[in-house]
Amino acid sequence: MGRRDKDELSLIEADLAEADLGRLTRWRRWIEKCDSLRLLHREAEAALAAQEAKKWMETLNAEPAFDVSERDGRLAVTLARLGQTDESIAAGRRYVAAASPTNQVRSRWDREIALAGLYAYLNRPRECVELIAKLLRVPSGLTVPMLKGDPTWDSMREDAGFKALLADPKNSAPL
Repeated sequence: MGRRDKDELSLIEADLAEADLGRLTRWRRWIEKCDSLRLLHREAEAALAAQEAKKWMETLNAEPAFDVSERDGRLAVTLARLGQTDESIAAGRRYVAAASPTNQVRSRWDREIALAGLYAYLNRPRECVELIAKLLRVPSGLTVPMLKGDPTWDSMREDAGFKALLADPKNSAPL
């Protein structure tokens, strides 16, 4: 990976050095640092960043929360970075299930997009493509141009099912 990745890592590290960085933002930056280090093939450092993210996730998840299901969302992301695939997916599914498909439609779609991203991160193309196919048929906010450009989906780019989703004209039609 190139200069852009190193520059991004420098920005993340600068943020983490800020004393007044909020806990949620700090957790997110540790996740981003882990991902950036993995792109740079610096696995040992990425593992340490994942451990640091876990500490911040535990701090956040111990706090009172308006929506306690957010804890499962953070848990899913963190466990994925720690390599705990099955536990990560289970937490991600609980996170989605906590949002009603009838009363919290927008929230549910956002959580399903996050779960699809988790599947992509964990290199689970079948589950990822199945969920994306469903999300492209409703006004979820996920679009083919987003799938083509967002690095979240990079690990899916060579998957035949993912390519078929991108190529299918009905997935690009207005809803």
